Amino acid sequence: MCSLTTTAFKDDAWLAHNVLSKYNVLEYFSRSPFYRPPRSASEAYVMVEEQEPHLYVVQKQGRDPATGRAKGAAVYYVLDGTVFQAATLDAVLGGRSGRLLYSLRGAFGEARALYSEPSQSSPGGLAAPEEKAEHERAADRLLSNFFNPSKGQK
Repeated sequence: MCSLTTTAFKDDAWLAHNVLSKYNVLEYFSRSPFYRPPRSASEAYVMVEEQEPHLYVVQKQGRDPATGRAKGAAVYYVLDGTVFQAATLDAVLGGRSGRLLYSLRGAFGEARALYSEPSQSSPGGLAAPEEKAEHERAADRLLSNFFNPSKGQK
């Protein structure tokens, strides 16, 4: 099954003649490019969540032949008449992991820059009080960028 996570579907003509509700959302969903007719009796589209009149969550389910239990294959949502495919857990975790690694690289880069060169202004390489204060401010910025990455990137 191909991913349509960047696709959105809205049928304004259908919505002009029908009020979207929990009773007809599956009919509306069947008009979208996300819908594939079930290939067997074990496949079905089921509305699993609703927050009328704005949000409906539709899940494509299949039955596990060994256990007979329903197994989710894909999740879609209808938000104010527009149908979207939800991102997979792999895609969400992959994106978040990538952003975390980007922030960590930046944080370690700043830390390395702070402490890689000994102090030039003090004998023995010990930091003077004003240098210590600057190091503390830099450490605060470092932690702030790590815990709030969107604020640290401009």
